[in-house]
Amino acid sequence: MGQIVERRPFLFFGIIALISVALHWNVFPLDMQGVHNMRQAQTQQNIQNFYRHDFNILNPRVNVMHREDPSPPYRYELPIMQWSVALVYKMTGESFLVTRIMMFLIGMASVVGMYFLLKYLLGNPLAAMAGAFAFNFSPIFYYYTVCPMPDNLALCGTICALAFLFKYKKTEKYIDAHFSAFFLSLSIAAKLPFIIFAVGPAYYILSLFFRKNYSQGLRLGLIYLLWFLPAFAWYAWVIPTWNNGVIAGILDNQIGWDETFKILEYHLNITLPKRVTSWGAVPFVAASVFFMFKYHVWSKENFKIIALAGLTALAYWIYEFNMIGTVHDYYLFPILPFIYILVGYGISKLLMATHWIKWVFLAFLATLPSFAFNYMEHSWTVYEKDHNVDAFKYKEDLRAAVPDTSLCIILNDPSRFVFSYLINKRGQIFEHDDIQAAWMNDLIKNRGIHYIYSNSRVIDENPDFTPFLDSLIMERGKIRVYKLKPN
Repeated sequence: MGQIVERRPFLFFGIIALISVALHWNVFPLDMQGVHNMRQAQTQQNIQNFYRHDFNILNPRVNVMHREDPSPPYRYELPIMQWSVALVYKMTGESFLVTRIMMFLIGMASVVGMYFLLKYLLGNPLAAMAGAFAFNFSPIFYYYTVCPMPDNLALCGTICALAFLFKYKKTEKYIDAHFSAFFLSLSIAAKLPFIIFAVGPAYYILSLFFRKNYSQGLRLGLIYLLWFLPAFAWYAWVIPTWNNGVIAGILDNQIGWDETFKILEYHLNITLPKRVTSWGAVPFVAASVFFMFKYHVWSKENFKIIALAGLTALAYWIYEFNMIGTVHDYYLFPILPFIYILVGYGISKLLMATHWIKWVFLAFLATLPSFAFNYMEHSWTVYEKDHNVDAFKYKEDLRAAVPDTSLCIILNDPSRFVFSYLINKRGQIFEHDDIQAAWMNDLIKNRGIHYIYSNSRVIDENPDFTPFLDSLIMERGKIRVYKLKPN
């Protein structure tokens, strides 16, 4: 069986893809909705604005107005993924289905990368394919692999970078080192936290120097440095403009010990066994730990590279602990490669075992698609308790209420992205009922605002604001659309 896998791996990749397509079949047609729709809406707005307004990759934009600019640049990660999807839009036209398909293809590239990573590490094609299969049905990977998140590209780049690093260790062909450095640079550019994986090649390069292999170490170091320069240049430019908790991490800790222990309990009971892995994959992790101690793998260089990168990922998790909380599970993407290297290693040792109990363990592989589907089935559901649920219900009518080119005031969108995406409008977005009458007057008079989307009777029935309202255009649920009186 292993020889068939090695000769025809893409046949098995196709089978994995078909299973995943079947499980996602009802999700592909859906518009943006579900868990972390704020981050999805922000990413999709980047894509739309590249396609509609400004194709310059250095100017990712969202729908949030700032002063005279109806859609100012919003620079965080280098938007290579968003820009690439917009490029596809140039050929296919704008469609959220295209976005989902592109994310799925990136996800399948991650699966291919995981196979080759495990193959170079374990030397067992069958175990590598089984590990890649298990990885594909990690519940959080299964969910996000059809959602517009730059983390998908960053994860893909990281896995491929590690695969080519371990291939280079076997071949010592510098083309493999170039591919490793390119993919790692792509990963870092797409999402800064993935810079933690640079410790893997850094350790290997330092080990070359310690073995007095100066020329190879220097050449390899220069290869990585040169490929990293574009990502480093981008972040040197944009990080000084950031104002969020990701950079500060636990240095700006806002939670007490009670909340800390609740989050830890959640990660132990939910995140690790039901999101990062499933209960179906836990036996392979347990088997991996057992065999690691049995065979003393810590003496091997490949283990040291993986372990050092894994410890760095653990340090990242600790540093971002208060930001991750119980909500931001996609922040745990950097941990996925290590978990599924463990899974792959456990599978490889089980395949070589002679005891009948191995078949009990290996049978859990067949359960993984079911676990992923059942754990995440409701993650795309819009619930009545969701904020701005009426915007999801009536988005088609709300989009058609006024021309898409109109600038609007949008009230009560704490996410700053979801409401404006759903109604397909740009303008001045307020997170709460915190607009003032003087501001509304200025927006009408000086900023070209002609309409307001309001789900707040505190504002649209307030005598201070009613003089600015010309006529009610539409009312859907709690959302009202007014034309504003020109000044």
